[in-house]
Amino acid sequence: IVINCAAFADVPLTASVTRTWFYTENTPYVKLPHAKVELYVNDNFVEQMKWQPLKTKTETRSGVPDSVFASGYVPKEGDRIKIVASNPSYQTVYAEDIVPHEVPIINLEYTGRKVTINSQNYYYENGQMIEDKDYMEVIYKVTFQDIANQDNYYVIQVSGPGYGGDYMYVDLSYIDPIFKDQNTVIDGALGFDGVNNRNGCLFTDRDIKGKEYTLKVKELISRRLGGSIKRRIALYSISEPYYQYILSLQKVAGSTVNGGLGNIGFAEPIQVYSNVVDGIGILGTSQRDTREININVE
Repeated sequence: IVINCAAFADVPLTASVTRTWFYTENTPYVKLPHAKVELYVNDNFVEQMKWQPLKTKTETRSGVPDSVFASGYVPKEGDRIKIVASNPSYQTVYAEDIVPHEVPIINLEYTGRKVTINSQNYYYENGQMIEDKDYMEVIYKVTFQDIANQDNYYVIQVSGPGYGGDYMYVDLSYIDPIFKDQNTVIDGALGFDGVNNRNGCLFTDRDIKGKEYTLKVKELISRRLGGSIKRRIALYSISEPYYQYILSLQKVAGSTVNGGLGNIGFAEPIQVYSNVVDGIGILGTSQRDTREININVE
């Protein structure tokens, strides 16, 4: 049995419960709608979660409606969440995690300067293709207070309005030294770029224990856009199991020594982290604080 559950504070809990499948299966239906899924909070039984199809989402491989097991429980910081899943055809599995405390953004500001770069991005003007070289280099400065006397794990994300109105992640350069512990020295020495940080960057409080800290990330914004550009900055406080899970996925997707060599058979493949006992998957917990800022692009 596979449990996948991202439990966010203040959002009703849902979980995906499926089975493993072999790659030669054509279009397998992997959901287990008749599984018994029990929810415990702080070692107390809360309810048996109910299976429900999702009308707006379809499984990629099988083409049938996607589904989840839903609960009326809303996670709160400090809660210990445990999910137990059983099915007559499989071994009973369980996973548990503790919802971390929120770490608010104390202050958010930015600096910007005009730069000219060889971007390899092009646009058409008067029938001619022109390289987009004029950019604004924006440094976001995000200040927060790390929680003392415990190990803390974080994700920083920056997003902006997309074409459809929904917010989309923007490409960033993670220039702050706090991000250095993700990549080994040998990664850089051998020319590997590091973990895949396209959807946000993980970091820990290893070097800032209990301190107030201002981290910096950089974005290049084309000056052709002009005017005021809205950005949303999110600081996630996540549990250690969730951190280990996301980090393992990013190492597989990115260009680390282990990930790169493992993908071509010259090293042991990276195993995606799981905290599901007697099964696989993840029960990860998190909460976030968000701030919005307007960037004046000159």
